[in-house]
Amino acid sequence: MRKFGLEQWPTTPRRTNLTNLLAAVSTELGYHPLVTITLIREMTPSKQKLLICIDKPRLLLQKLGPKTDTTVAARLLFALTKYLKDYCEHFGLCLQRSEAEHIVTTIIKFEQLLDFYMHQPAKQVKQKLKEITNTKIEWVSLLATVLGKHLNVTAETEIVVRSPHYFAGLKEVLEKSSERQKQDTSLWSAFCKTRLTWMQIVNATQDIIEVLLHYTKLTPWFKREDGALVRQRLQSMEINALVPDVAKIRRFVQEYYNNIPIYDKEIGFLSNLYHMQKFMTQRFWDRSIDSNAEAYKWPISSLRKRCALDMQDNRLYIPAIHILLIQESTKKIEFPQVPVLAYYILNALLPMFFQDGSVFDETGSYNEWWTIENEESFFRAERCLLQQYSKSVNSDLQQDEMRSLAAQIMSQNFLVSPSYEAYKRSLKKSGFNLSNFSLYESYPADVKQVFYLAHMTAVCDETETAQNSHLYQMFNEDLSDLYRVNIPFYNFPEYEKAAASCSEPEASVLAKIQYCWIWNPY
Repeated sequence: MRKFGLEQWPTTPRRTNLTNLLAAVSTELGYHPLVTITLIREMTPSKQKLLICIDKPRLLLQKLGPKTDTTVAARLLFALTKYLKDYCEHFGLCLQRSEAEHIVTTIIKFEQLLDFYMHQPAKQVKQKLKEITNTKIEWVSLLATVLGKHLNVTAETEIVVRSPHYFAGLKEVLEKSSERQKQDTSLWSAFCKTRLTWMQIVNATQDIIEVLLHYTKLTPWFKREDGALVRQRLQSMEINALVPDVAKIRRFVQEYYNNIPIYDKEIGFLSNLYHMQKFMTQRFWDRSIDSNAEAYKWPISSLRKRCALDMQDNRLYIPAIHILLIQESTKKIEFPQVPVLAYYILNALLPMFFQDGSVFDETGSYNEWWTIENEESFFRAERCLLQQYSKSVNSDLQQDEMRSLAAQIMSQNFLVSPSYEAYKRSLKKSGFNLSNFSLYESYPADVKQVFYLAHMTAVCDETETAQNSHLYQMFNEDLSDLYRVNIPFYNFPEYEKAAASCSEPEASVLAKIQYCWIWNPY
């Protein structure tokens, strides 16, 4: 990873962009477009102006091959640019996760359309999923699981395929896997108790790799050399199918917060800022160890049930199949589960062969996450935080209050450790018992889990009457009454509702802290 000395840091900010946010969303969606966009915020005397540009359109045209009609391609590029510009201007300068997902999926649809018209159109067809008849396979559910729910796959979805043999090939793969393992239509609880064998997973995964290499247009970033790499890796791994439980999730959360870097006065502000931001952006995996010392790993970005590869002990850990595969009415699995698990393996394997923190560029290649744009954004965040520190120092607060307010500034922008220490002291001092609260159904709340959810809702507006019953006053020993923060303790449904529509309370002094995030939170 590149290292930057102090003399290399820019003295003035030049531009901001959402390329990293889009890359992160693309990675999670499992699709890495050839086209990327840059959103540039420029200051004019009258107002801020949002510009949008398509990065390296010639590269896209080269990728499409010699038969590209550049006139039509240029028109499509222009149409895409205009649409995204209007979309971004509608949301102003506050693009969040959902808007980024929409941008990425729009680019996906654009590339599929462009590829369909520009690259050997005679050999490609478009089919609606409802036109694909098969009594054994529920295509909508299967593709929704494979591609992700963000792509909104329905019966009307048109899929561009390189050959009509693609679906026949995928059907053959599914049926072949179905022969290896009898189709399981048992209850979900019974399925969770099963343990898939090594050969079942390997065979199904390799069959799907073959389909991806020869037929599919659904994952165009998958290259032949990637297939060879995955095959080689699969042959040397031990595969375990595990069922996630509450204790492991709880240990994951604890492990995550134990790894949060603490502000170290000895190394200086800039070094602290670097470590904090690196921790928040790097794509690494946390590990929780159960009583049998088996690693069970989750991506830090979410608690989604996905497979993970342990590169050190050569094991692949597969959580139970995604809940989307289960029919709510019958609680049964309607099609073979092994190929879908194989897709989960495939979607998780490739990024883990490369260095932590890497992202995809516009060609689908891997790049380090630290770029010049990151450097510029990092500088702006540093200046933003220093300005807030300066305001707290020049205020009429006592010295202890200034220190505590500075910790809150860092906490709200980067990490929760300073606030968590005050929160632990508060609970111990008051004798408050967290056993009254649960995070999901009847599972008891973990102290750090509750604090994290509570902290994220601390800047939200007034809570409803039903939610007020869960309020508990958080006391920071160093803060006066003016700077105490009300923290609502939500169960998951209430928390999700509040997080989805959150506005800052005007009465809270701490809520007026300026956010200095380098990338939009999501």
